[in-house]
Amino acid sequence: METKYKSMWENISDIVKQVIGILNETTRLSDEIEYDLQTEYSRIDALQIKYEEKIVQLKHYCASCIDSSLKGKICSLLLLMIKQNERLAKRNVKNSQTFAYNKKNSILNELIDEYIPTIEEWQKLYVFYVAYSMGKNQSGQGKTYLDYGWKGPTLNSSGLKSHLEKILQLSNFRFLDHGEDLKENFEDLGLIYPIEDLESERGVFAKTPGSSKYDKFFYRIRNCFAHGGFHFLFNKERKIMVVLEDHSSDNVSARIVIKLETLLKIVNCIDKNDILSSGEQLYSEGKVLVKI
Repeated sequence: METKYKSMWENISDIVKQVIGILNETTRLSDEIEYDLQTEYSRIDALQIKYEEKIVQLKHYCASCIDSSLKGKICSLLLLMIKQNERLAKRNVKNSQTFAYNKKNSILNELIDEYIPTIEEWQKLYVFYVAYSMGKNQSGQGKTYLDYGWKGPTLNSSGLKSHLEKILQLSNFRFLDHGEDLKENFEDLGLIYPIEDLESERGVFAKTPGSSKYDKFFYRIRNCFAHGGFHFLFNKERKIMVVLEDHSSDNVSARIVIKLETLLKIVNCIDKNDILSSGEQLYSEGKVLVKI
């Protein structure tokens, strides 16, 4: 290669390495995307901008190069990079899973609580599902099944699954993967506004972290309680039902209808070590005395 083109080729090689790095990072992020983690999509968008800048640089070198051999190499590299980016774009479209959040169309819209949980019920709901959440990276005080007195830290190693199945069968709870339609499943299970069926327990979950369906269930329940996405209502049989929706400002990621009794039974079943009742709170004249 002539000396005058050596510097150009070195610059091109450096740009190509950067583009490859960008595409590799985009691939990694697209593999790790979870529905409710919109930051990954933002990072992919930022990487796409960098990619386009590098492609413009390569096109500039291609246009300014008069050496046919070198120009051919640059054009080949351009085509390779563009095709790889197109493949990633198609995969990200397939992986995307969105159902736009609109307050007016939320299943929580216009609902008014018909029941207020007791202090004991609130303690169990908040401490178990939120403060001690077993969801991945959801709480600095998160617990495992082992902490609660079971054989192992995961559902499969704990020996707990058969006990949970006696309380809550998940046959009417749908855990979707990337590309599966949330709207279709919400409509199919009657989880649309206005919510009418308060008799059956059911739910639809977008792509959710967790090694088991129950782990994914706990992950979404935590979000709903932590972000205030719930209401307590009576059904026709006067059973207390909890209507929950997990959403960000942009998207809905879960809708659930479940008995309050079921949520509390799950807590009582899992907490073999009585972690939630290890301290007794005594209320007297506005003061709180904690008895350990």
